[in-house]
Formats: sequence, C-alpha cells, structure tokens
Amino acid sequence: MWNQQLITSPFHSCSGGMTESNANAWNSSPYPYLRPVDSPGEEISPHYSWYKHYTTEGFIQELKQLLLEKCQVSVQNIDKWEIQNFPDGHRVQFVDIYSSQKVYNITGLQFQSYFGLKSSWFWNLQDYT
Repeated sequence: MWNQQLITSPFHSCSGGMTESNANAWNSSPYPYLRPVDSPGEEISPHYSWYKHYTTEGFIQELKQLLLEKCQVSVQNIDKWEIQNFPDGHRVQFVDIYSSQKVYNITGLQFQSYFGLKSSWFWNLQDYT
C-alpha cells in the first residue's frame, strides 16, 4: 500500500546489488515507492556478477548489425562508443555509437536485449584480447 492504495509491486530474484526505478526499467511514469535502493545479500546469486567477451573486431561487427536492425542504417566504420547512465541509477540509459556519418543512440534496454545481457547494468565495453 502507498497512500492508502494498492501498488504495482514487481519482483525479481537479483538486481545486481541495487534495484532500479520503474521509470528507467519500463520507460513509464515514476512511482515514488519504486526508487533505486541498495539490495544487499544478492552476492550469493549466480546472476549477481556476469560477463560476455568479444574481440574488438567481433564487437564492432555486432554494433554494425545492431545499427542495421534498430536504426535501419548500414555504416562502414564505427569510431567509438560511449555509455550514458541514468542520473538516478547505475544502469545504462543509452549507448552512443559514433560513426563518420553521425552519432546513433541505442537505449540500454535495446543494447541489453540485442546482446543477450542479463541486465542493463554494464559498463566495461573494451577489448581484452
């Protein structure tokens, strides 16, 4: 209950240590009772920490395919990419992909879905090879 009314109360098994606001997670009007808070004790979950590995070349090819699918544009080169986080949380709001033509803006949820990530709380987009 919130202000004497029943609330929408979503549940998830692991938030990675911090919950997300409903406005960020579902692009909806914010509810004052669904704000980001620390969520301790999740460290034992197998979903708490995760990673995906790509070579730089493989990752750039995937970014080109993502732009083709989400923006209906074919780019020759990708110069760089930057992560933009939500101001009130740790999750990714946008991934900006820079090509010689322009900057393409992909939402964190689109990026998460395309790459099959467990969360939109990611930050380390660099090559480890």
